[in-house]
Amino acid sequence: MTSDSNVNTTASFTVCVLLWARQGYEEDLVSYEDQVLRLLADHDGEVLQRVRTEYEPGQPFEVQILRFSSESSMQRFVDDDRRLSLADLRHRAIERTDVLKVKIV
Repeated sequence: MTSDSNVNTTASFTVCVLLWARQGYEEDLVSYEDQVLRLLADHDGEVLQRVRTEYEPGQPFEVQILRFSSESSMQRFVDDDRRLSLADLRHRAIERTDVLKVKIV
């Protein structure tokens, strides 16, 4: 998303999401994330950065920096029925997820 979004950067809630793919299911992780990240705008959220690692053992496959207008807007995204309906795909594709609250410096 572009920097001219409706997210208020002065009172925003920013997280770093680290995603480990199940071996052999990397493309399913990408498919799942492509689908759920499209929902962010409905919850006053945006992707600041989305990258994939060289994917060596022990490293996450994908890292995202996401910004929301508030912690409650992030929770609404997490609880979104459209996102929850993809739980089977998520479980098949993603071995581990770590979410860290961060500040952009």
